[in-house]
Amino acid sequence: MIPDVSQALAWLEKHPQALKGIQRGLERETLRVNADGRLATTGHPEALGFRTDAQMDYYRFCGSITGIHYTSGW
Repeated sequence: MIPDVSQALAWLEKHPQALKGIQRGLERETLRVNADGRLATTGHPEALGFRTDAQMDYYRFCGSITGIHYTSGW
């Protein structure tokens, strides 16, 4: 089962002190698939705000912990 990231982000938004003092970044890569289970060739959903110079079949989340306030805001 794939964990629901939105629940974790909601918890972190309510408990920002949990990230105090952490000096590491985060990275997450996942393949995007369409309704048929094939690799997605469509653009990223605009609501996510991704800006890339090349269209990729996967999401890549990279960032520093210092930016968590911005990240948890979407």
